[in-house]
Amino acid sequence: MTHISEEELKAYESAITLEKEGHKFFTDSAEKSQDKLGREVFEFLAKEELKHIESIEGFRKSRREGRSFAMEAVISKSGAETLHSGIEKIFKELEKEAKPTAADLEVYQLGMNFEARGVSFYKKVKEEATDLRAQELFAFLVGEEQKHYKILEDCYNYMENPAEYFHRREGWHVEG
Repeated sequence: MTHISEEELKAYESAITLEKEGHKFFTDSAEKSQDKLGREVFEFLAKEELKHIESIEGFRKSRREGRSFAMEAVISKSGAETLHSGIEKIFKELEKEAKPTAADLEVYQLGMNFEARGVSFYKKVKEEATDLRAQELFAFLVGEEQKHYKILEDCYNYMENPAEYFHRREGWHVEG
């Protein structure tokens, strides 16, 4: 059995708590969402939070037992890139239907705020971690939270103004 510092154990516990809060937020948001895009995005993000919990718990267990942990397996479970390409397709399907409410936009903003907090937290614990494998895990989680933020930001920007969203994505410029 490997000795793990109290600080490291607290970091894992805090990370698991953060991910559980994210799972609850995204599950609740999916259930309340009135539009297809919101439901699909929030359901995906809720599942991602469960993967993160599983990864953190698995890593913590391997550390306690002095075993190595296959980060490659964790990284291969990440599906943010797949979802992001799927969202583009949904955006095109919904282009004429998008009539978001202020509440829709607020939920995306809350999600972005949550993911930004996650980025800050994981950056902090990564810097404080003394174990190189823990640093790698937290760096991976920073990247995951950044991808999730970008997905939510794209959804927010699309819902706020679909035409402008496509103009920006396709690099259209208007000079005047």
